[in-house]
Amino acid sequence: MEALDGPVVLDPEIQTNPNLRINAQCMPGKKGGVTVLAMNASRDEEQAVFILVTGQQYTRTAAGLSSTEVELNGKVLTARPGGTLPVFNGEHVGAGVVHPGSGEHYLCHAACGG
Repeated sequence: MEALDGPVVLDPEIQTNPNLRINAQCMPGKKGGVTVLAMNASRDEEQAVFILVTGQQYTRTAAGLSSTEVELNGKVLTARPGGTLPVFNGEHVGAGVVHPGSGEHYLCHAACGG
């Protein structure tokens, strides 16, 4: 998911519990854009994350640590001919509370300020 993360790392200024990890980076090529990565380390409990603006959500999951398949937004990722990755399409997410289940949740906001 490197295409969503730029080289500048931000401080999300979020107090979290031990099962929720939050990272934030500037979006590459989007002035004022921010990508927030919410990782839920609990397989049993959803976590609550409040977001202030609309954006795109990319959720990467797998059935288990030894799984040979990875899903993006509920669809199995399959390499294209030549081994290249498919185009990633996000799902619209509105401002409010997001409840990430287990997995990695990229919340991309194209206009968070300058």
